[in-house]
Amino acid sequence: SVETPAGRFDALRVVATGFATNENNNNVSGHERVIWLAPAAKREVRHEIRTRLRNGQLFRVEGRELMEFSPGKS
Repeated sequence: SVETPAGRFDALRVVATGFATNENNNNVSGHERVIWLAPAAKREVRHEIRTRLRNGQLFRVEGRELMEFSPGKS
């Protein structure tokens, strides 16, 4: 389950990892994208993207989450 401002949802957690190269300076960074899909909400309820530098240091975290939900509405 995952907690959001809209409430707690049973969710499928999907994780995708990969790398990106900055063409301007050839820096390579690692990316991890985590998405929580909740059948009760019929949508993604949370989404995070984490970017790490080559040395493993966390560089940036960004994301979004469901703020409000009314059961029965789509």
